[in-house]
Amino acid sequence: VSSFVRDLPSLYCEFPKSQGIRYLILVPIIIDESYWGFMGLADCQSERHWTKSEEAILKAIATNFGGKLKNERDSLAFRSIVEGTSSRTGDEFFRCLVRHLALALGVRFAYISEFLDFANQCNILAGWGGDKFSSLEQYSPVDTPCEEVLAGMVSYYSDGVQEALPNDSVLVDLKIRGYMGVPFFDSSQKIIAHLMVMDAKIMGDNERTLSVLKIFPSRAGAELERKRAEDTIKKMAYHDALTGLPNRVLLHDRLQLAVAQVAR
Repeated sequence: VSSFVRDLPSLYCEFPKSQGIRYLILVPIIIDESYWGFMGLADCQSERHWTKSEEAILKAIATNFGGKLKNERDSLAFRSIVEGTSSRTGDEFFRCLVRHLALALGVRFAYISEFLDFANQCNILAGWGGDKFSSLEQYSPVDTPCEEVLAGMVSYYSDGVQEALPNDSVLVDLKIRGYMGVPFFDSSQKIIAHLMVMDAKIMGDNERTLSVLKIFPSRAGAELERKRAEDTIKKMAYHDALTGLPNRVLLHDRLQLAVAQVAR
């Protein structure tokens, strides 16, 4: 906006006139393709026109200021994710990761899904749905963006993911427009899970989103691998190796729990 105050609509000229402003120029500050605020200059002495070169300088300053704010915000967002997940393990780690990622990236949905190779299914380990954790469930990756991720690729749609994959009922039900997903690998470089973020609005700044998402697959993959090993050890301890049936150790453990419950 570059205008004489006297030429502004009456709705907008009341405040400038109260400050004695006669001419003003305002430039928006944009961060991640979203309006953050504005930077302005005003002249109370004369009704002067700002030249094109002066406008260009102010725009450059506003762009630089927006970049500084973005870097600061990204730094704070990354720190919140690290601090929120550093001391967590197992299921608690995955829940904290999806919640902090969604908040830091400004998206509504974030999920971590484990790939069950034997059943060709994906099992949601943790999900954040805007204001609460989502219920866990299994789903087929066929005709979903997950197919690309499970093939070892980064899947990214800034907009129009519904149109690209119309058979994915989840995308339709949640009115998803933007999507990004990255794979998790185990120690043998086999894909075992993937992390995805989605939103009902356009997802901008894919480089920033991707750079944040790529930081955590190695830690999350190691955590999932550790969890799987722990589950295997528990199964070996409580089930017969030959038949797979529960053994006496598991019976004794469940009996103790039942007695304690009756006592309460």
